[in-house]
Amino acid sequence: MDPAAQLDEAAALHTQQRHAEAEALCRAVLRAKPGHPGALYRLGLLARDRGDAKKALELLLRANLLLPEDVALLADLGVLFGALRLFGPAIHRLEAALALAPDRLETHLHLAGVYSDIGQSAKAIGAARRALELDPDHHAALVPIASSLMSQGNIPEALSLWRQLLSHMPGHGTHSPYLFSMHYALDCSPAEIAAEHFRFAELYEAPLRALQVPHSPAPIAGRPLRVGYVSPDYRLHPVRQFLLPVLRRHDPAAVEFYCYANVPQPDTATAEFAKLAGSRWREIHALDDDAAAALIRADAIDILVDLAGHSGGCRLLLFARKPAPVQVTWLGYPDSTGLTSIDYRITDAVADPPGLTEAFHSESLFRLPCFLTYEPPAYIPPVAPPPCLRNGFVTFGSFNNFMKIDPAVIRLWASVLDGVPGSKLLLKHRDARDPAALEHFASYFDQLGIAAERLIFAPQMPSHGVHLEHYADMDIALDPFPYNGTTTSCEALAMGVPLVVLAGAAHVSRVGVDLNRQYGLDDWIAATPEEYRDIAIRHAADPTALAELRGQMRARLAGSALGNPDAFVRHLESAYREMMIAQFPSSGPG
Repeated sequence: MDPAAQLDEAAALHTQQRHAEAEALCRAVLRAKPGHPGALYRLGLLARDRGDAKKALELLLRANLLLPEDVALLADLGVLFGALRLFGPAIHRLEAALALAPDRLETHLHLAGVYSDIGQSAKAIGAARRALELDPDHHAALVPIASSLMSQGNIPEALSLWRQLLSHMPGHGTHSPYLFSMHYALDCSPAEIAAEHFRFAELYEAPLRALQVPHSPAPIAGRPLRVGYVSPDYRLHPVRQFLLPVLRRHDPAAVEFYCYANVPQPDTATAEFAKLAGSRWREIHALDDDAAAALIRADAIDILVDLAGHSGGCRLLLFARKPAPVQVTWLGYPDSTGLTSIDYRITDAVADPPGLTEAFHSESLFRLPCFLTYEPPAYIPPVAPPPCLRNGFVTFGSFNNFMKIDPAVIRLWASVLDGVPGSKLLLKHRDARDPAALEHFASYFDQLGIAAERLIFAPQMPSHGVHLEHYADMDIALDPFPYNGTTTSCEALAMGVPLVVLAGAAHVSRVGVDLNRQYGLDDWIAATPEEYRDIAIRHAADPTALAELRGQMRARLAGSALGNPDAFVRHLESAYREMMIAQFPSSGPG
């Protein structure tokens, strides 16, 4: 058969998911014509689709040497480089493809996605708008625009685009990011957010209830519970810092844990999790929800734990199939999932005070002494004296995602700066490399009378250790609202930097309250924006007290429920057993 015909057939087989047959045809072409670029290209795409990114990259690069101006190949290479987070080569290949074919809509969208990933919001919006110019009805182009507007702190316009996208492209894949985005908006009340979560369940969970098979779990007395953790964040992600201490400490006599990883591109952290789980590591990214549910049932999981909620890469419709007798959501999302098939949400009495947030949940709330545990990394720099002692001025700061810093937050922070003459504000995040985002923030502060020289923007640091060292440049941390910090707040407090927080009415707005109370910092918690400003100004005026407090912070962490991972895991294991017995009393006291 002619090589071109063989490769056409291989492409058709690839489309039909008949990968082995497609690969065999490509191998036959290579035996007849060694180094055939078309065969190398197709084999690269096949390797990509089976999750072997390293092999895919090798094959596509070999093909690219022989076909340097093949537009589709350049674009596919760019997408693969982007998935591997090799953003420079990704942009180079995608721009080369557009130079050859400037009207290729998909390439503009891929380029927008890469720019969005690296925090270049203006360039991401520009590339996506070019795609819309080519096809105004290609509504998927609204995704990178909405995401980039979020990164600039323009939450109202971003939410408007998400709603527009939902009207044109309804589905759980569009609805979940909209739900997540609502938590950043001050004008979205907890009741409105809850109602939208419940609507999600009516639309996407209810039709799947017929797939749920009744469970008859084996008695749990005298045996460990089989607990499965489902997450897209078994990778270099903030969830890793809170999950690893738990998995490392599970008592094998109490819990036999399984990891269900929905990770498209594994990294060094993925390998760390996989080694920890051993034979109980399961990769589900390539499995649809039915296949993943069958796998979980085959593993006879007692309790299945969602670690993502409606965040990126979530698999909530897997939970809608009820593959485990008891299902729980915890850690990766600051709210209810809305699903009735998830039985419990793990929290505590500060983040979700009894009687305050139950109505916003489809799940029953199970309160631990603290809803998470924080274990500082193996290398954590020593606590430094407050920088105001050497600088002669106070530095406030936030290392939170820029999408948490909307105009209302900026107005309050500007009033803090205005109340402390000479003070500065340090903002550090990946998006600090984005000129459009910096211009947005600088201009907003300028309108409020805060000159640009009082703002310090710092990009992401090259390592986590260097990132932590940067807290030595901050006297007082300012928590954003309504979406509080979590990882950044834990890090700031562990590095001795006290945190000013504004108490809200839902979990997403009460994490700062929770963390401060763990450290005994009740006098750093505000009930109103005016009180927030007063607290920041009052403490900024007493550098001696700041220095004394910084020296106490590590001991306060060690003495808290937050800083005791061993106790946290024992409480968690006990909670799992209580949940199991509550749902299935016949399973025994255990």
